[in-house]
Amino acid sequence: MYTLKDSVSLAVYPGPRHFGSFAEFGISIHGIWTSREDDAPRLYVLTSFPADADPVQIERDYMQSPGFKADMEGFDRSNIVRVETTLLAPTDASPLR
Repeated sequence: MYTLKDSVSLAVYPGPRHFGSFAEFGISIHGIWTSREDDAPRLYVLTSFPADADPVQIERDYMQSPGFKADMEGFDRSNIVRVETTLLAPTDASPLR
């Protein structure tokens, strides 16, 4: 979940180029949402990683990569106030695995 500084930043940030190099790190995007009930400018991104991967390490590597810098070019990173990661495990009934 990304909390952004304001609604303008929220409208600009979730473009495809801001997540362009995810695939280089084995990160797949399954959806990008905002909440209808959330007053804060938050973006929810559902991603997955290879089964044997360490998502925390991949996230660190990604954020230090030239690809990340290219993805963020032209966007003031100070507009991202907070990033929260929640690791989820699919249930047997989940269509996403």
